[in-house]
Amino acid sequence: MVTLGALALIPVDIFVVSYMKDPDGEFKEWASNNETRAKVETAILYTYYILYSLIIAFLFLVIPFAIFFYEEEDEDITLKSRLFQASKFTACFVGFAVTLLLVGAFIPDSSSAKSGGSAWEEFQHLIKEIGESRGENALYFLISFVTLVGMLAIVIYTSYGMIIIPIDMLRGKRDTEEELREMRSRRERNEEQRRRLERRYSERRTTASSYRNRQDDLEDEELLIQQSEERLVAIRDDHQRGFLHKCSLLWWPFRVIVAVTLLTVDLLIVLSLFLTSLDRAMHSSGPKTGYMLSKRVLPNPLDIILVLSQEIFPMDFIIFLSILMFFMWASMAGIRKIGIWFCCLRVKAEENRV
Repeated sequence: MVTLGALALIPVDIFVVSYMKDPDGEFKEWASNNETRAKVETAILYTYYILYSLIIAFLFLVIPFAIFFYEEEDEDITLKSRLFQASKFTACFVGFAVTLLLVGAFIPDSSSAKSGGSAWEEFQHLIKEIGESRGENALYFLISFVTLVGMLAIVIYTSYGMIIIPIDMLRGKRDTEEELREMRSRRERNEEQRRRLERRYSERRTTASSYRNRQDDLEDEELLIQQSEERLVAIRDDHQRGFLHKCSLLWWPFRVIVAVTLLTVDLLIVLSLFLTSLDRAMHSSGPKTGYMLSKRVLPNPLDIILVLSQEIFPMDFIIFLSILMFFMWASMAGIRKIGIWFCCLRVKAEENRV
């Protein structure tokens, strides 16, 4: 919800800025005062700070603690021990976040770096910069790191999900019997893995924690497989399956329309990104200015659609939010299909748990 709030704040920010001006570009009467505009901009800025601070708190504190606390669940482990173990591992994430904040705070700004003085004078100048920025540079650095990780996730998961969602809609669901055969094959593989684990640790006096964790994972997977088999058998044998099957046939034309629409949106986004990147590479001021364009030369289809939709309020905000929700949907689909990987090792196969 916090992430959705941060995403939803972007069109609100755009709306507030555009609402300050008349169609001729002049500020409206209520926004003609610089102090009034500064108050509005400050309110939006601090809203961004609060939302991004909450996101960072969830990423480096709440979510890691919840994960480690759940992983330590066992009948032989007390609540106090689980809290201690979870807090110990979560402290690593908090320490990493604090390290990023310190690095961001003490990296000197190249535009205002003071040179020619002693080391003590440069250190005093650096402390003065930190006080003047009120820690904003540290927060910006941490947000930039999280944004970098998010960009990698978009490249891997979102791009894959944007393609797989319409393809799955066009391909349709597999036959129930085929899914049942796959579930039975997974059950056999699960049972074989459990037998190998039992043979491996049966002669040992003590049981390693890694064995217990792996055994718990296999038992959870077995329960999920059993639930999936029961659901598939109910679908196959249910006397109402004929009615549901007819409803799915009626939904098929609409599913094709939705899939073609999503593929069109994918093509539009890719074309817009390609043309914008090409325009920046050819007509911008170069890397020193962040490839900033003084004037757009090549057209951007998505930007043109958003500008034209401003004539019908609030169509442009609906389109913008729809694209953001599609990105989130695609990211979830990509994670579900690919799973979560770290250093070429699969951490979780989310598709098996959905």
